[in-house]
Amino acid sequence: MSFTAAAVLAAEAGSESEINPWLVGVAVLVVFVLLLLGLFTFGKGRQHS
Repeated sequence: MSFTAAAVLAAEAGSESEINPWLVGVAVLVVFVLLLLGLFTFGKGRQHS
């Protein structure tokens, strides 16, 4: 199968998705904010050299 044929099949299959992109974006943002808060919490208890 050529690359262009695979790209066409992927484009056609992707249009059937029922996942809302906004929900995915919000979920990723929440994960990143939680990781950032964990980083700040971890760094707060460390001694500065």
